[in-house]
Amino acid sequence: MISIATKEDLPRVVELVKAGIEELHFNYPVQDNVLADSVYRSFMLAPCFLVKDGNDIVGVASLTLGNFPWSQKPYLTSNMVYVLPSNRSYSIVRRLYDYIINYAKLQGISYLDNFMGNDKIDGRLRLAQSKGLEQTGISIKYEVKT
Repeated sequence: MISIATKEDLPRVVELVKAGIEELHFNYPVQDNVLADSVYRSFMLAPCFLVKDGNDIVGVASLTLGNFPWSQKPYLTSNMVYVLPSNRSYSIVRRLYDYIINYAKLQGISYLDNFMGNDKIDGRLRLAQSKGLEQTGISIKYEVKT
């Protein structure tokens, strides 16, 4: 089941966003207070959709607003779209995107997905394209090994 987060859900949202970040294996430790502040600020700007298994929150689409440096027109974007591996499926992620895109349509705002992942990238791209999203670039990174 997918629902909209309430303020009471935000501690669990922070945990799941952190789990998603840790799955990416970045070379930078997550600063819990910085992450929590970001999630709470985003919650005031845009909805956070939850994936529930019974009463347990097992996934999130934590959204926020952004804008390009060259435009004042805002767009909807995600902090993290993440579902626990034990609950992850194509149909669940597809439904999350349905909610995101429907919200963007209702608000008359574009959605920009900053996808980062370590696996199933082709599948995620096919899913996004099936929902009408188009690929506009790629993310690449270089990390200094310390």
